[in-house]
Amino acid sequence: MKQGKNIAITFFLTLLCVSVAFAQGVEEYQQYHQEGRELAKEKKYKEAIASFSKAIEIMPYYTAIHLDRGATRLQVGDFEGAIEDLDYVAERQPYKKEVFFLRGIALYHIGEYEQSQSDINTYLVDYPSNQEAKAYKKKLNQYFTARQQEIDAQNAQLAAQQSQERAYRNARTTEVVLGTVVPLAIWTALVLSW
Repeated sequence: MKQGKNIAITFFLTLLCVSVAFAQGVEEYQQYHQEGRELAKEKKYKEAIASFSKAIEIMPYYTAIHLDRGATRLQVGDFEGAIEDLDYVAERQPYKKEVFFLRGIALYHIGEYEQSQSDINTYLVDYPSNQEAKAYKKKLNQYFTARQQEIDAQNAQLAAQQSQERAYRNARTTEVVLGTVVPLAIWTALVLSW
């Protein structure tokens, strides 16, 4: 009985210590997260990213920090880092459409135009009046139109080249027939007629 009581007391004390440590971690996480947000508002992006990273070390599973750090990484041109953070959020909270917009911008800047277009379009379904998203969609449409025109021009050039090659082969065949086969046939007919 006494041993059971000791186990219960030990369990309770362990649970209490874990709870206190967790609460301290939450408080520390919130401090770094808030500090990061304030630094980002002041356009001190590198310092903000450092604060968000400290908050993520403490609470790595909170998507809000990843979203804030991803948006801030986007501001400093760390597009791959932004995509990494935004992928984390999109996998866990796909209903947060802002993630798709931000990730679409980052994807655009690294040349992943098809994925970018998909993310921007996903965002525009819920926020069709967002001017910045519309501007990116327009840029993407222009890219795809120009790319299609390039492909069409290459196909036309290839078709013209193939047509020239066919014409050359036909001319060469005619040349061989008229220069070799016809004279041979005439000489054969003359030899056989003597």
